[in-house]
Amino acid sequence: MRFNRLACYLAIILFWFFVLPIAYAEDVVTYESLDRIFNRDIHEGLIDYREIKQTGLSDLDSYFGLVTQLSTERLNSFSREDQIAFWINTYNAGVIREILKKYPLSKVADNPEIFLSEAIQLADQNLSLAKIQNGFLRERFRDERILTALVSGRKDSPKLSNLVYRGTTIEDQLNEAARLFAEDITKNRIIPGKKKIFLSPLLRKYQNDFIVKFGVLQESKGVSESEAAVLGFLIYHVKDSAMRLFLDSGSYKVKYLPEDSHLNEYRL
Repeated sequence: MRFNRLACYLAIILFWFFVLPIAYAEDVVTYESLDRIFNRDIHEGLIDYREIKQTGLSDLDSYFGLVTQLSTERLNSFSREDQIAFWINTYNAGVIREILKKYPLSKVADNPEIFLSEAIQLADQNLSLAKIQNGFLRERFRDERILTALVSGRKDSPKLSNLVYRGTTIEDQLNEAARLFAEDITKNRIIPGKKKIFLSPLLRKYQNDFIVKFGVLQESKGVSESEAAVLGFLIYHVKDSAMRLFLDSGSYKVKYLPEDSHLNEYRL
């Protein structure tokens, strides 16, 4: 009887310290305002900045009003999945908000302050978009799929999903983002039988991130370890069997598409 009473007390304590904080986090970080923007103003992975500026600014303000109530300590109490979803959504929404401050603009690269200014306000600190991408998402979670979910506002960045990321579905969403990016002929020009493949400049810039999961012990197929890891990532996520066999054969040279920092804007 005494053992059962102690077990009951322990279960209550564990529920109080671990289950309740996560449930409370889901209540605080609601994505309804972002849902409205993403469902209405994202088309074929491109962003209708003009429409958001006209009708969606209140939704952006509503979301970032919630963000200002969160401290880093509170965020660290979230589950890993909820943290990843939160930072991806905050980064993507933050990029849209910072671009709208400069809109209209032609090239994102001409406005580096978009990523360097500490414009994201938490309860206890201000963060830049660069800090969120590199200091939180890339360094903390070390999941190469996240790169395919982050949209920098450039035409050469991955296409933006019109579904907001959520902790409960983050695994499936990241797998889908990776697949769509790998198979997107505008991002990775991979044609079976050709002597060259042309990969996204994103894969060249962050190729070392792919070594964690897809690294090999030695250089293979005439490419570096990091490039071999990138190819391993593509082979893993591409579903087209002919493309996978071609990539696995290594009978091609790896080249990269040119960078394109023009705005990823949707226009009718």
